[in-house]
Amino acid sequence: MSRIHLGVSLSAGNATWSELQEGALLAESLGYDSIWSPDHFLTSAAAPEGPYLEAWQILPAWAALTRRVRLGPLVTPIDFRNPAILAKMAATLDHISAGRVMLGLGAGWYEQEYRRFGVHYGRPAERLGRLAETAQICRSLFEKKRTTFEGRYYRITDALAEPTPADRHRRGR
Repeated sequence: MSRIHLGVSLSAGNATWSELQEGALLAESLGYDSIWSPDHFLTSAAAPEGPYLEAWQILPAWAALTRRVRLGPLVTPIDFRNPAILAKMAATLDHISAGRVMLGLGAGWYEQEYRRFGVHYGRPAERLGRLAETAQICRSLFEKKRTTFEGRYYRITDALAEPTPADRHRRGR
């Protein structure tokens, strides 16, 4: 029988590190199964001017603060980071957190955010193609020691993936 997992998303938009730290500790103490940090650089399309702490810097800090909850970005737009580097980041965080990472990937939607930070946006079909290739690259780097990949959008050659993520059971091994 399946079990329902409950998670909470703690937005870094207009939040201080102290508030995010308290939120993570509270979520764990209340029995949530996971905490998520939205991966954005601007607060919202309606009011983009507020402060926003970067998700991939928050996640390892949460990993050090908590002991049980799983952690992840909700979700990482694939164009913000090279897929092979993103896989390396996720595997490293998985070791820091003792196997508690979940990697959420998305094609991206917030065009203003892309434009302001100089990231290529592209049409939906292009973003979905990059998402598919990113998922292939990440999965390969999580499961194999080395990966070579040549797609329409990304190319990596003999990328070393050691260490692979810590939680081999979740990855199907």
